[in-house]
Amino acid sequence: SACLSRDVPFNYPNTIIHGLIKLNETQRENKGRVIIVGDIHGCFDEFHELLFDKIKINTKIDIVVLVGDLVNKAPKSLEVVQFVKKHYISPFPLYDIENHDITEEEISALKEYGIDVNEGLIDEYPEEDKYIYCIKGNHEDNALNVYKYLTQNETTIENDKDNLMWVNNTTQQERLFLAQLPFSISIPELSLFVVHAGLLPNIDLKEQHLSTLYRCRNMGYFDPSTLVDDDNDGDESESNGNNNDNDEIDNEPFLIAFEREVNGEPWINFWNDENNHCYFGHDAKRKLQQTQFATGLDTGCCYGFHLSCCVIDIETKEREIIQIEAKETYCPIE
Repeated sequence: SACLSRDVPFNYPNTIIHGLIKLNETQRENKGRVIIVGDIHGCFDEFHELLFDKIKINTKIDIVVLVGDLVNKAPKSLEVVQFVKKHYISPFPLYDIENHDITEEEISALKEYGIDVNEGLIDEYPEEDKYIYCIKGNHEDNALNVYKYLTQNETTIENDKDNLMWVNNTTQQERLFLAQLPFSISIPELSLFVVHAGLLPNIDLKEQHLSTLYRCRNMGYFDPSTLVDDDNDGDESESNGNNNDNDEIDNEPFLIAFEREVNGEPWINFWNDENNHCYFGHDAKRKLQQTQFATGLDTGCCYGFHLSCCVIDIETKEREIIQIEAKETYCPIE
């Protein structure tokens, strides 16, 4: 069941949807760390200070995983994108990539985002500078849609309280970088994976709706037996579903995901997979969220609160939450 979403996720053709990180011997033998960082939202100064002053990252043995929503809200989105792109590592595919011949319709659609499919993502930086992995948040797609709107309508945003106009200054390579980001990253050696928002329990990653992975905040049980049966004079269908065996199966309540907090309860309450700790962002109003099986790292830096990360020792598997205060309130929280 899909997350109740306003937009269809941007799915760039023939790219990695679910990524895989393979740790190496250098990282294992030299006390390397995995640093998972919450939503940055254009807070470049805080992001840079967190990595280099607070954590004192060693870029030779540490790796960074960003939960998405690099952009919008605070004023330095372009600086964040340029920095992350420079140090970005493309993950291995968790599943086989289903390549297909790109259609004329896809080519035409991509041109509306200022992306030429004949120009792939150019890797112009040396390998020794690469230590950042990143997944896609809904605001990466939002930025691409804003670019499309601004260019098609030859307009600007008069009251740019969400700091969206930065996307007008992007290059095609920067837009392509945002478009091709994966929707999840897994590190099996540490029994963890990262998504932007949430996911339904007991469903394989490749079976999850992409909109759930980057928009879900809440979940709740839906009881199909409460649906009105049009062939039954408007009466509600039987909750015990005893017409036949198939009806009984179909009438079992099941979880659905919601984007807004008004329905259900936090999705983290339903996640109890002891073999896969899930790290996520997207839910700044609830700030830091922690259970035995999941950790939410969006602590609203752009709203004047904190930028948070979880630092994991590769050798000992010990975990520590580290935060840095926002330098100012860049955007009012809604």
